[in-house]
Amino acid sequence: MATTRLKNATTGLQQIETRYKTLGPDWVTRRSELQGIRKEAAALMVFPAVSAEANRLRVAADDVLKQFVGGDLQAAINAANNARLDKRTLAAAREVLNRQAEAKGVPVGDGKGKPLDDTTRLAFVQGRSNLIELVREGSTAADAALIEHLQANKTLEQGPRRLLRDHWKSLIGKIQADWNAAEQASNGDLKALEQQAKAAVAALERLVKEQTKLKPKELEATLKTLQQDDAKAFEASKPGGTRWSLPPFLLLISAFSMAPFAHGSFFFVAEILKTVDHVDPSAQPLLVALATGATRYLFIAYGVLAMLALVGFAWLTVAIARRRTMYPRWVTLANPLVCILAASVIERVLPQPFKTLLAGAGISLGLCGFFALSTVVLWNSQQALSADREQRAVGAQEDPAAGDRR
Repeated sequence: MATTRLKNATTGLQQIETRYKTLGPDWVTRRSELQGIRKEAAALMVFPAVSAEANRLRVAADDVLKQFVGGDLQAAINAANNARLDKRTLAAAREVLNRQAEAKGVPVGDGKGKPLDDTTRLAFVQGRSNLIELVREGSTAADAALIEHLQANKTLEQGPRRLLRDHWKSLIGKIQADWNAAEQASNGDLKALEQQAKAAVAALERLVKEQTKLKPKELEATLKTLQQDDAKAFEASKPGGTRWSLPPFLLLISAFSMAPFAHGSFFFVAEILKTVDHVDPSAQPLLVALATGATRYLFIAYGVLAMLALVGFAWLTVAIARRRTMYPRWVTLANPLVCILAASVIERVLPQPFKTLLAGAGISLGLCGFFALSTVVLWNSQQALSADREQRAVGAQEDPAAGDRR
């Protein structure tokens, strides 16, 4: 019995040795190539201009390298040979990524598995982090200065204070958004990024200076405009009474209040995932699990938001169809849900680079389109209301029973 077991074990070892002699060199070459691709892609991930594509390539290489952990050499080699990213081999995808990076001015590795040196990468990462903090501090300082100025004005009531506060926050947010766009397109040129950061800080300082020096008449004009804009959407549905104006108003304001939380939460998930490659392998599953859990709660918030918005938009659409608002009846055909659906289709068929730039923006584009339509249609609320009343009066004359039913 022992002799048989020893013989079987010896035969098994000989078979393994034979397979390794036959397949081992190819297995080692493929693994080394994949590791090089992963290292180069991971090194490029710190540069926002190519970080998304670099991460896709890194993930693809990681997925194939998992096949090299087991003892099936042939299966690992086959997985490496069959691996594709956008219908390209991973080696070809690396070449495309490096060409894209070079075209955008991003420093790259040698294209043969040797990544960009750590000194260059770390210098950019540290410099970029410092500039992000510089703009963040500038935004915080601008916000604090404007709040202090608002508190010093004892003549304003709570409503106008809120409008001004929201208005100033939106102006600060626009400057931050412009900076974020520049930062996310950064190609590794720290000097250019530093100039953009300083420009953002200067814009914040100008904003504070301009807003705190507004004369009483200028402040009154600003408040008047803000009050008109703030009331427009609610006023548009007011002719139908509380039944048609208040429910969609409350539903939609609740949904839009949740949207910043849902969108902003992606940042934290991304930050968790970005640290995966910088910790010990044993800790990586914990970070992935943390990111997965955070994403689950994020989508729960999205579900609640979507339900509130869906009911609110549907309520508003029915009100428009029944002529309970200042909107012309034809706006029913261009209601928010239709605009969102149309925009979601359009952004998928746009030519490049617009398809990439607007990817996933269907909801925002649809709402932007509907709000632009609302602005045009309701620019003069009283004229719109008068026209609607005339239309309803003509309808009632043509069909008295219809007027009673309404």
